[in-house]
Amino acid sequence: MHDSLIDDEKAGISDSSGTLMNKINESTVSMSTKILNELGIQSIIDVPKDLRVLFSALDFTTKHNDFHIPLQKRGDGLQTRHIPYILDFVARRSKTHHIWAYEEPENSLEIGKAYELARQFKTEFSKDNQIFITTHSPAFYDISGDVAKRFHVYQDKRNNDSDMFSHTAVITSRNEADSFVGTAAFIATRVKSLIEEHKELKNSHLELKKRLQESNLPQIVVEGPTDKIIFDKAIEVLFPNDSFCEIISANCATKLQSYLEASNYVSKDTSLPIIGIFDNDMEGRVAYQKIKNVRSLEGMTGKVISTPKKIYALLLPLSDEINTIQEAINENMDGTFNVSVPIEFMFPSGVLNSAINDGAIELEHITTNARDRDTIIPTNITEIVSQHIEKEEYRHLAMKINDSTKGSFANWICEQPDETFTPLKEFLEQVKVLCQT
Repeated sequence: MHDSLIDDEKAGISDSSGTLMNKINESTVSMSTKILNELGIQSIIDVPKDLRVLFSALDFTTKHNDFHIPLQKRGDGLQTRHIPYILDFVARRSKTHHIWAYEEPENSLEIGKAYELARQFKTEFSKDNQIFITTHSPAFYDISGDVAKRFHVYQDKRNNDSDMFSHTAVITSRNEADSFVGTAAFIATRVKSLIEEHKELKNSHLELKKRLQESNLPQIVVEGPTDKIIFDKAIEVLFPNDSFCEIISANCATKLQSYLEASNYVSKDTSLPIIGIFDNDMEGRVAYQKIKNVRSLEGMTGKVISTPKKIYALLLPLSDEINTIQEAINENMDGTFNVSVPIEFMFPSGVLNSAINDGAIELEHITTNARDRDTIIPTNITEIVSQHIEKEEYRHLAMKINDSTKGSFANWICEQPDETFTPLKEFLEQVKVLCQT
């Protein structure tokens, strides 16, 4: 770093060191005068001609909360992450071409950070540097593309020679590389998937947070864009001239859960409530149940995530009739079947049948495979459950919606008479009260 800064005229290190010494000597002029008078020698403080001595005493200082901590006192992983930035800084300011020899950069890094560093090697540090890496980590040998070539280096005998020699072979696929590291490859595949999922959730949360900051109304966050279309229309026709909230789509139940929990920790207290509404189906219930350490919301199927910040999670309600049907199914089957009620099933069977006849929505049978050791038997859950639903108009509860038709149904329902949305009125009236608390 010393050499690159000295060579970089824009940095002005040499001029700055001269200015520093002038200031020091101005402050110590009385001492220099006494030395001259008593010893007859003119003596001043001077900076070393080779500033490497000074640079060897420099160190990074890192901030942690309100404390400034020398980098050497931090963990090995954090120290390791600084190295490529320093090397890249030197290379960009040097007049010579640099070749990096980097041994096992994954050392001291947890696997998620290893993938981050590998991405930086590919997209940033390799732009102005030639880099040789040795690694045992899938995070690094998974680097591919025009900027990378991969080799397997191993020991083996040559011909009939008894001595061992180093050999190299070009790696042509990730599967080939995985075979060299064994079970680590399977673990890494799962971790990489989780890292990408976490990144997507983080981006989604930042987008939702931005929307919240820009809004002047309470926020109703729903699972998907079709839920938003239906709720927007329902509020328009059921509460004319009363825009008491803004509906936002989280794009899935998992992102909705993540956003609500994160808002509790990172958002400041606000006078505007944040209310998440989950579908009462398997995906929605799983995400809803993951919200822990909260208290129940009185009068609704919901949770109070934060009273000061007015953050709530709601589950679409089951009518008394549907609850009775579900109890009867489980009693007759001597098992457990949880009826799924996405927002589309909040509408009565007559509306759903009209939508089916108009080609706006498709319902499918729920199927699975029953397994017993080596035996696999296809099982139609819909046919089994339907036998225990007496009323024909409720047998759609034993089926599932073809996801590809959710958009067409949302558009179709918005074209129906205003009274079509009456089944949502009681629930939305409760939501409105929550918005105004």
